[in-house]
Amino acid sequence: KHEAASGVLLSLFTDYRQLTERVISRPSSYASERPQDYVASLLAVRCFRLAVGAILLSQSGYPDLALDTTRPIWEIAIRLCDLGRDPVPAALGYLLRGASEEVISMEAELRYRSENGLDVGNLPRNIDACRAYHSSLDLRARSFGHDPRIISDRYGRLNVRQVCKDLGVEKSYLVDYKFFSTHAHGLPAATDDAVKERGGRREFIFGPIADGAFESTFDTLRNLGVAMCFAAQVV
Repeated sequence: KHEAASGVLLSLFTDYRQLTERVISRPSSYASERPQDYVASLLAVRCFRLAVGAILLSQSGYPDLALDTTRPIWEIAIRLCDLGRDPVPAALGYLLRGASEEVISMEAELRYRSENGLDVGNLPRNIDACRAYHSSLDLRARSFGHDPRIISDRYGRLNVRQVCKDLGVEKSYLVDYKFFSTHAHGLPAATDDAVKERGGRREFIFGPIADGAFESTFDTLRNLGVAMCFAAQVV
């Protein structure tokens, strides 16, 4: 039932897949002269996979849960748009911050396991490998004349509202982003998606719900289309 109602939208999904394949169908590497192609490819595939999950949730009767999967697509679209403004430092800054955060997490786990006499497994080796990767990114950034710490701070974790404001789309942050974040970050939202009033009785629905599949699928494909457009512009 839900799939039939959203048939027109779902027919677009093949087009989005083809566009994603065109974005990634090129040699790319963080160590190349165009690290932005590598990052855009990573994020394009991530968006497509997120969209698959969101649409499956929507068409299975759980459109309210799809918000948590659609929201990252919107965030990635904003990052890709920002990436296009200053591609090389934005790409390397993003990768540097990611590698740095991974090292911090692994070091915390190693410290906990060591202090409590637990098996550390391959953690020391993995930490060394991630540090080496970070060092490689550091050298690559310097080869382009960029300070690794500065671009990591600037592009590693975006101030989403400020970026939207700079891009002239602050309204999207205030409206769309807040809607997609309904059940994230402890936002005090109490929706009635899974509540029905029948004959003076309140019924809470644990299973699939009948409404919202079309709207949720539309939101997902809209965000995916925007993200793919920005990814295409980057490459």
